[in-house]
Amino acid sequence: PFKAVAIDLDGTLLSHDLTISEANLAAIDDLHASGLEIILASGRHHISMLPFARQLPQVKWMVSAQGAFASDLERVTILYDNHLPTEKAASIIDIGLNNQYSIVVYAKSGIFTLNENEWIDYYIQLSGVKPTLTSKEAILNESIFKVTLIGSEERIEAAKDLPEIKNWDLYKVRPLKNIFEFAGRGTSKAHGLKPLLAHLGIEASQLATFGDAPNDIPMFEIA
Repeated sequence: PFKAVAIDLDGTLLSHDLTISEANLAAIDDLHASGLEIILASGRHHISMLPFARQLPQVKWMVSAQGAFASDLERVTILYDNHLPTEKAASIIDIGLNNQYSIVVYAKSGIFTLNENEWIDYYIQLSGVKPTLTSKEAILNESIFKVTLIGSEERIEAAKDLPEIKNWDLYKVRPLKNIFEFAGRGTSKAHGLKPLLAHLGIEASQLATFGDAPNDIPMFEIA
């Protein structure tokens, strides 16, 4: 029997207007009433997941930043904390700047950007969160979870063929056609879920998962 369920946010639990429908709220109630632990698992930063988690009193645990971080809602009990090496983050940022991609960086302290343009506006509309404008030098003093390049579908597709990117041994995923994300090895929703399940005494075979994008595949594979 299932003992836990991991649920993606954007495109799964959330509607396009970034709300949780009455049907989904009722489904969460039913799952919790059946005795399942409800886990939110998202590419979002912990900070931008919290407003949705606060609407769900059944939720105690979250996997965030594509699985680079797993903790309780208050970040008191941290079960996974995987960072992108600073030199790799610097290289990705340089590629973004040199090729005119827009850049969003998820650091432990928050969400940052090096740009102000229509693609950052697109990110804000998509996520409901406005990143803090910063510099490359300042962001590299942070503990970084992931670096995101944003641009047209054609330009993001072309990024895959850049020699530097093709040769990097990093977690790389395109959750949406206009977004290409990079995180350290050992990052995925599966990596974030495994220590959380162990903490809860739940086997991976007892996990149900709901998601809609390529970044959800690793958690499908362990369930």
